[in-house]
Amino acid sequence: VATGIAGGPASLIYTLSGTGCNVDTPINVIPAPDAGHMYGPAEVCTGVSLVMTDSATGGTWTSAYGVAVLGSTTASTAEFSILSPGIDSIIYTVSNMCGTARATKAVTINPVPSAGAIAGHDTLCVGSSVLLTESVTGGTWSVTNGSATILPSGLVTGLVSGSDTAVYTVSNTWCTAVVSYPLF
Repeated sequence: VATGIAGGPASLIYTLSGTGCNVDTPINVIPAPDAGHMYGPAEVCTGVSLVMTDSATGGTWTSAYGVAVLGSTTASTAEFSILSPGIDSIIYTVSNMCGTARATKAVTINPVPSAGAIAGHDTLCVGSSVLLTESVTGGTWSVTNGSATILPSGLVTGLVSGSDTAVYTVSNTWCTAVVSYPLF
């Protein structure tokens, strides 16, 4: 019985007792598969692409529960589409005639919060104010180019002539949603 301890070429030498004759047979020791180490985020938001890489090449990518849907792959990288919140495990499998090895990483997919809808007048004069309202609470207001200012209450005041955009941003621990509203 011969046991390989490392992959690569080797020789088996058999010596016939009493004669001193040797039989030398070359062999190739195939190493056990190695799935390497998987890299990528442990938490993502719905609607984004999840990109995972592995230190080993030549394997196949799968997801255990189908929350992450496999898209494109290369030798050691995979891109998954994330369509709904939940938990999934990404699996990278490397196999050869000596067995199968797997690298696994759990991924939590967080829901994106709703940014709701903005309501109110979209036209105001320089120096005048209008109140914008939002159907979702807990967000923050901003404007994009400084033709107007906006307070945390949603009160918009025109500063100079021109157009601007009011933006309402809602975030949870991992994800952000944004809704915008043009102002004239």
